[in-house]
Amino acid sequence: MKIYNDCIATADEPFLAFFDDDEFLVLKQHDNLTAFLNAHLVKEGGALTINWRVFGSANETSYKPIPVTRRFPWRLAETSHRVKTIVSRKDVTEVWNAHAIDVKGPWRDTNGGGYYVSEGKSNEIRPDDVAVLHHYKYKSLEEWHEKSCQRKTVFGYAKDCDSKHSIPPAGEVYDDSAWQILKARVPKYRRYETDNERDDKA
Repeated sequence: MKIYNDCIATADEPFLAFFDDDEFLVLKQHDNLTAFLNAHLVKEGGALTINWRVFGSANETSYKPIPVTRRFPWRLAETSHRVKTIVSRKDVTEVWNAHAIDVKGPWRDTNGGGYYVSEGKSNEIRPDDVAVLHHYKYKSLEEWHEKSCQRKTVFGYAKDCDSKHSIPPAGEVYDDSAWQILKARVPKYRRYETDNERDDKA
């Protein structure tokens, strides 16, 4: 939390997104981030929450040097109640946790409302028609085991190593929208489709 609060204190940008490197913002109704923020955050300020869509392992067992948005196109059917936050920096009062940033005024989602737990980690309304955050939580079995059992959490304990969660879900709904956006915006990524097909045949 000290790092997050230092970021708030020292950043020059008017808006900050508290996303992890395995999370990708997918816009459904806007062509770019500026248009999205103008519609949902710039005027109102405060905090805008985005719900997760969690992606599974696609039954992959080991790491491959291919973007996760290409490797794991299968997600869980239900949009998660968990959120991450984009904030107006001037309105921040404190960073509570990695999911919720306390601000002057209420948290809100892309519908202008939301039903939040007290610490702001969850929005049970779960809107996903304007924007969602694709969370590649599990990746392959090898990567999930390394993340959960070897690397452990930031608090130093193993997570889900000896429980039913030690085997990551494969996913239920095919959704490669994040990959399609990445490929369209950055054409050099298209080469991974050919590389992946060659790897599968091998």
